[in-house]
Amino acid sequence: MSEERLDKVLFGTDPTEKIVAVETSDKDATLFLRDGEETKTKIVPFVPWLVTDKERHFPGAETTALQGDGYNWRVRRKPGHQPRRTIRAVFRRPQELLLYSAF
Repeated sequence: MSEERLDKVLFGTDPTEKIVAVETSDKDATLFLRDGEETKTKIVPFVPWLVTDKERHFPGAETTALQGDGYNWRVRRKPGHQPRRTIRAVFRRPQELLLYSAF
């Protein structure tokens, strides 16, 4: 994998710079941005997601194949779905996954 591709995988393609922290909720993410000596916030839409090494389906979530090997399945919670059932299903059985936010 090229260094440029690796950077895109690790850091995404959003050009927003100087992000020092991120806090998420069910519907949005608060970005904390460094502006000189100050830290400002910006709220953007957010949908909780996880990536896994195998195709998996959970209640209230949609599964999408990603390009490449390894963790190449993304699972996103469907808008408006209550997360409790999905969270229980995700943690009910051992599996390899990377989780971002309170799914």
